[in-house]
Amino acid sequence: MVKILYKGNTYTVETELTKQVRELRFDIEKVVGLKACRQRLWYQKGEEKVVLEVDKTLQESGVTEDTPIEMKDLGAQLPFRFVYICEYVGPLALYVLIYLISLLAGYPSLLQNKLAVIMWVIHYIKRIVETIYVHEFGDMTMPVFNLYKNCTYYYGFAIAVAINVNFFPRENCSILIILGLIGMIVSIISNGYCHLLLKQLRTPGSQEWKMPHGFLFEYITCANYFCEIMTWIFFNVMTGFSFFGIAFSCCGIYQMREWAYQRHQKYLHMFPDYPKRWILIPFIY
Repeated sequence: MVKILYKGNTYTVETELTKQVRELRFDIEKVVGLKACRQRLWYQKGEEKVVLEVDKTLQESGVTEDTPIEMKDLGAQLPFRFVYICEYVGPLALYVLIYLISLLAGYPSLLQNKLAVIMWVIHYIKRIVETIYVHEFGDMTMPVFNLYKNCTYYYGFAIAVAINVNFFPRENCSILIILGLIGMIVSIISNGYCHLLLKQLRTPGSQEWKMPHGFLFEYITCANYFCEIMTWIFFNVMTGFSFFGIAFSCCGIYQMREWAYQRHQKYLHMFPDYPKRWILIPFIY
């Protein structure tokens, strides 16, 4: 039995301290009426605010029957999978549309432009397929606002890069075009393989974290992010380093650096024997 503080009211919820926080949220939903995915739970430990992680039990989180648990409504939520598919379908369609418009408008379609649209489509189709069949999201959700924010980012850059590459094409030497194409193909395949390795770490229905091994994970904590970065670097090599292509890559690198650092710190905390690895980019970070 635990006490839940919500909007000035105190609710008593029948539960066991050996239950996971994930299960507690559904118990709360039955009593309070607030959907489990909209709940953020925490308690005060002195001046520290301890947020309850869904894959831990109440005991592991330091909760006792005398601990008052506070709750906040996170607002309307959407499944991760749905948001990611929306993020990826838009850039795929927009880039192809702008490429076709450039042809109709009489702009020259250089070799790198033709290869760029093909590789762009392959990359985003791969992302969509992985979102549906490879990535494990469980019951994870995110606020509706994130859909607008993330889609603005992806759609905006897709439009900017497509216009930059197709309406303002830059002459590029054949060696760089071939190098960029081969590098992008290798990076996309490597990224997909990394995702398959990560998928194998998860037992269906389990939230247990395991240390990644194999392939580039022997040297890099977030090898999948490294391959994603290399994908866009080689895209720029192939297309002649357009301004918005470089900007898109830099923004992606900045965000993935943040995610990689957080993941690296989590592994160091969870696995005392975690081997020495680069966080994101070999010999640099």
